[in-house]
Amino acid sequence: MIVYVAMALWLMISAAARVAIQLGSGLDLDVLPFISGGIGLVGLVLLLPAYEDRRTHRRD
Repeated sequence: MIVYVAMALWLMISAAARVAIQLGSGLDLDVLPFISGGIGLVGLVLLLPAYEDRRTHRRD
């Protein structure tokens, strides 16, 4: 699970970095960072219920 969270966070960080680089260099914005950032955000949102179930599950 930690790997999936790390991958989703990496997608969002790399998307933000790409937008910042494009804006800093004066290039037109590309839609790819928004798509990959959105995928990362959706991945994190989908993992939240599984995390909550795992956290509240009693281990016998």
